[in-house]
Amino acid sequence: MTKGAGRFFRGFAVRAPLVVGLLAACDGDAGPTSSLGERCGPYPSQQSSPYLLPYPAGMSWTVLQGNCTPGTHFAGGRDQHAYDFAMPVGSPVVAARAGLVVEVEERYPDGNGAVDQSNYVAVQHDDGTLAVYFHLTQNGVLVELGRSVRQGEEIAASGVTGGTSTPHLHFGVIGGTGRTIAVTFRNTEPHPDGLQQGQTYPAF
Repeated sequence: MTKGAGRFFRGFAVRAPLVVGLLAACDGDAGPTSSLGERCGPYPSQQSSPYLLPYPAGMSWTVLQGNCTPGTHFAGGRDQHAYDFAMPVGSPVVAARAGLVVEVEERYPDGNGAVDQSNYVAVQHDDGTLAVYFHLTQNGVLVELGRSVRQGEEIAASGVTGGTSTPHLHFGVIGGTGRTIAVTFRNTEPHPDGLQQGQTYPAF
């Protein structure tokens, strides 16, 4: 598998090693359960959202950590609008939106516990935003660097790599400021205030 070695992340939006910050922000076990606060809104319309849940139709997964919650997705942080979906190792991960694969990493073993050793895929969308899929299993990336992917296409298998002991998929969309942005998903139950931590969402 061709690797991007972090080149795109370093040049995306800010002149800084963004991939290191993303790894540090998303790695680590989820914090305690907390309700979503008003400070996380507003959220875009679900009906017109360009995003689908990052797992196949017919599957349902629970939100392990939501937006603006204690732990690694704290309000005001780079990852405040990211989601962690509880998934067993090897679960299929699909592209939430069509785009171009600009970064991949898959060499690290599951259970390594190292903050800077998470496997991931990054997909750039046509509006310049960037979807990131972290904690993938070793050798679980199914797409090549530089390839276009379709929405809903299987791109990887989930895992437990990086600084976490809990198998899950970390998903977020990075905007032009280098921070995650609020997103909704049009193929699941209503969530006008974003997906709620502790709730299970089926992909239709």
